[in-house]
Amino acid sequence: MGLLGWVRAWQHARRRRLDLKTLWPAIVDRSRTLDEARACFAIHAYNSPAWLALAPVELTRTLHDLQEPDMSRGSLVVISGEKLLAREKIHGA
Repeated sequence: MGLLGWVRAWQHARRRRLDLKTLWPAIVDRSRTLDEARACFAIHAYNSPAWLALAPVELTRTLHDLQEPDMSRGSLVVISGEKLLAREKIHGA
């Protein structure tokens, strides 16, 4: 793999990590069920070059293994200027 390939692979991995850190919690927060959240995230993943760079088996496994994000530390997730409080604080869980 040349330098360009290495940079592209690094950038795709970075985008996937960012999606899991920011987009996934936002989707879970707005979904009625975890299965609905997984379906919404899958729509994003199957339209994203960063996710499509994974082998199909790995992409499917990753989507299947998604769990509710751990927001127990009380941290904020900021998406487009919107602050999402930890799920415990929002839903009183």
